[in-house]
Amino acid sequence: MGFLLRIIGTWLLGIVLIFFVMDGTKSLAASQLVMTSVREVWTIIHGSSLAGLEQAIGNGKAGSLLKDVVEAALDWPAWAVAVVPGLALVILGQGRNRHANRHRY
Repeated sequence: MGFLLRIIGTWLLGIVLIFFVMDGTKSLAASQLVMTSVREVWTIIHGSSLAGLEQAIGNGKAGSLLKDVVEAALDWPAWAVAVVPGLALVILGQGRNRHANRHRY
């Protein structure tokens, strides 16, 4: 199980690296700081599901607090959304240190 967690976490951290490179090249081209939002990435990957989410939230099926939270999360930088679970999965996948008692005297 730990191996699978580490693989998924490493994959997510690879995605973070891709977002950093992407945002870095956009920033250099624009001569200002540019960060790709979750909304932009979601639109590129599967825009119709994002439209469905926004429609469901806009129709009042969710409370206004949920709407505000989701709208704010969609405006976060994509790297920030991927780095937290990536690091968490890598750390959780480490498990116990098998060599902790190796150098005990």
